[in-house]
Amino acid sequence: MSDPDCAAASRLVDVTALHSVFEYLYRDAGNWKSWGKLLLVGAVTSTDEAHIQTKLEGGQFFIPEQISVPPLYQKLLHCTAGPTTADHPWHEYIALRPATIEETVSCPEWGSTQCLLARINDVMDWDISQSQIHVVLHAIYIREQATMRHGQLALKTGS
Repeated sequence: MSDPDCAAASRLVDVTALHSVFEYLYRDAGNWKSWGKLLLVGAVTSTDEAHIQTKLEGGQFFIPEQISVPPLYQKLLHCTAGPTTADHPWHEYIALRPATIEETVSCPEWGSTQCLLARINDVMDWDISQSQIHVVLHAIYIREQATMRHGQLALKTGS
């Protein structure tokens, strides 16, 4: 999936520029994994990678929606017919590295390396409420709490 804002910025970059890949993954509490990568226009430096890690929660966790990166949990939700208590909004950063020739041919350009770095840099605090799955999980939690309260009430009243 391409980000229109970042894609427009990437067109301003010299077409001979190197490509980079942002690798990340979603791992639910059951250790089921979904891997993702974004092809970025522009070179990456070791300084860039080190800086990203200083901006991430615990040096590796982030909320993808907060930086307009496609979330990966949807790939696992079809296996469980929807969110479960094993789901959460956090994604793991794996690497920001130079792209291979194969990746530059097979992956669509998402945007520029600089655009992604700027979005990460702009985050002051990672906010789970910005995640699509957080809203769904919160609704599930509220429903489960209501069901438990109803069950406890039935036990107290003997019905």
